[in-house]
Amino acid sequence: MKGAFLARVHLLSFRGFEAKAPEAAVEGGEIWRVQSKRRCRKTCARRDISNASKAVKQGPSAGKAAIGGPFNLINDEGKNVTEKDFLGRWTLIYFGFTHCPDICPDELQKLAAAVDKIKEKAGFNIVPVFISVDPERDTVEQVHEYVKEFHPNLIGLTGTPEEIKKVARAYRVYYMKTAEEDSDYLVDHSIVMYLMGPDMDFVKFFGKNNDVDALTDGVINEIKQYKNQK
Repeated sequence: MKGAFLARVHLLSFRGFEAKAPEAAVEGGEIWRVQSKRRCRKTCARRDISNASKAVKQGPSAGKAAIGGPFNLINDEGKNVTEKDFLGRWTLIYFGFTHCPDICPDELQKLAAAVDKIKEKAGFNIVPVFISVDPERDTVEQVHEYVKEFHPNLIGLTGTPEEIKKVARAYRVYYMKTAEEDSDYLVDHSIVMYLMGPDMDFVKFFGKNNDVDALTDGVINEIKQYKNQK
């Protein structure tokens, strides 16, 4: 796949959100920045990130963060989709790009496995959603081929650069294109999964440090708490 470089991952803590700043993203969450191995050979020293992996794994529960909002995108079947199309269902949303060398595939495999385990353990149906942060390359056809590699129910969404910018702002997602010597590029972006409730209200976010079991149990617990409050 074009642009499939080996990647290094750097964990950064941050607070607040500013769309054009590398420090931006979900309050109290994490940003993982992807850099090509070629660039790191020139500018990056090898470092142990085991301590960094102890950072916050889960975000606040519903009502504690202004995350989410209206969007108007195109799904991987070429149909216009808004947030209203997901009302009445639990949704796990991940932002990434199809040319991502390893982080996005790893996270989407985890998402797919968790969706199946949640159904098996608790009987809850979760809608997995992938939203592209690379609208220039991620066409409807490209996204369609990509999402079907991970799960038959994974919904891929893309859109115009302005629409992607809008939904990224709503979900406090940082992303930035990184130039490469051969005119190819990667996209640095937040690596977070967002659990949205039946009203498409934000419930909790899950960082990269959650494995399949932690993600599965975390989602199940949130849904049970939600149902107990009704």
